[in-house]
Amino acid sequence: MSYLSFIPAKLLLLLAISPLHGVQKNTATQNDVPAITKISYSSSGGRGGNTVSLDITANALVYVQGHSGSEKTIREKTSRSLWNSLVKAINTKDIDRVKSNPGHALYDGVDVTITVDKGKQIHSIVNGSEDALNYGRIKTFTDILQNQLSRLEKKIRW
Repeated sequence: MSYLSFIPAKLLLLLAISPLHGVQKNTATQNDVPAITKISYSSSGGRGGNTVSLDITANALVYVQGHSGSEKTIREKTSRSLWNSLVKAINTKDIDRVKSNPGHALYDGVDVTITVDKGKQIHSIVNGSEDALNYGRIKTFTDILQNQLSRLEKKIRW
């Protein structure tokens, strides 16, 4: 084997090995942080005991509206863009900072509960909008939820 034919073989070997060289494994991967499995919004109370609930997973969206003892339900496939925007917009540490407030439904008020489920970890707030200081941290997330609620509410006819 001549010296000139040995060089291309050596270069080919170096190219084959080089993607492995210098790559370090990251010990803190995204798999260490539980993924969000479900996002829920519910509103209940007020005169007439109206209820609204929205459960969103990566695959499905279920919207239920209750009024005067009857319910109407909408089931849809969750768009990838909706799911990604919700997951990207929320940091569960921010939800944990928001202070929940006492229920108002008992006194003809409305209670709003927002929950982010990460399997064994559940992050939830009740009437969090009353915590003006910390609720702003999740505004982008709650705006996306409100847009979905408005869109779905328009589809229900009583």
